[in-house]
Amino acid sequence: MATTACSEELTYEKLIAMDNAPTVVTYKEVGEEKLHLYVYAPDGHKKTDKRPAILVIHGGGWESPGLKNMAHLCRYLALRGMVAINVQYRLVSRKTTVRIPDSMADCNDAFSYAKAHGAELGIDPRRIAVAGESAGGHLAAVVGLGMDPKGGEPAAKEALPGAVILYNPCVDLVGIPWMKGHAGVSKLADTPEGETWDVRAKRISPLEFVRKGLPPMLLIHGIADGCIPIRLSDGFAEKMRKEGNTVTYHRMDGWNHAFMVPNCGPKEQVVKTIQLTDAFLLSLGYLQGKPILAEPTLLTKRRNTTCQSTTLP
Repeated sequence: MATTACSEELTYEKLIAMDNAPTVVTYKEVGEEKLHLYVYAPDGHKKTDKRPAILVIHGGGWESPGLKNMAHLCRYLALRGMVAINVQYRLVSRKTTVRIPDSMADCNDAFSYAKAHGAELGIDPRRIAVAGESAGGHLAAVVGLGMDPKGGEPAAKEALPGAVILYNPCVDLVGIPWMKGHAGVSKLADTPEGETWDVRAKRISPLEFVRKGLPPMLLIHGIADGCIPIRLSDGFAEKMRKEGNTVTYHRMDGWNHAFMVPNCGPKEQVVKTIQLTDAFLLSLGYLQGKPILAEPTLLTKRRNTTCQSTTLP
């Protein structure tokens, strides 16, 4: 479970090149399929430790495998002292019956497993954050808001994660133009007769479940996002604020979609995103000491990488 030690200052290139393997834990079985947690832990980590932890959920439109796309974040946070857990979940396919609510159920179960097995994982079950990118941002919001994929009442405040981090997330499925053709919102066996697509999409949209008493949230979205309009995150952040929740919201000028994913977002954007994540977790006491990743200004500069940042309320 141990990670490779690093110098005080870590570069993007060193982080991406790391290939230390995580510990693999089976958290759920669905039929013959086993679903795993890929656990990245700090050097010298022991089961008797009670480290803060974070579940990291990859994107890919709920359809594409993407664990490797978030491994760099897991490795970084492990180097900073957290236990970072990369979550595998069932993927939507037109060839199977798997739909978005199934992915939601898996991520909820992954969080429940981490809380229940804190002693085995060496984590503090009271200090588990959740983070996700794009469709993974939707699933992280599902966990963070305690949404029931079957449409029941959301979980109580005491059962929610300690913090939520969303990167260009799908928080309002109705407002995403390409969602209407998505297999993940297709009619399910338990879909009420005559239910419209909009109603189905709202049933699994985090926007519809915003209420008082939610965990502190970090939200980062690119103003130039051509996949998920930033206005959807604007509306989500505003609704969170009106309900009295704390949202640190960064609107990144010139940034497009998937800025957190290496080979999609420029390295300066990946680094900046990790730095913002570090600062947020540091403010909550999940991390200690100084960040170890080189500041973006020390790397090759690109145009249009400024941000508009607000903390709400």
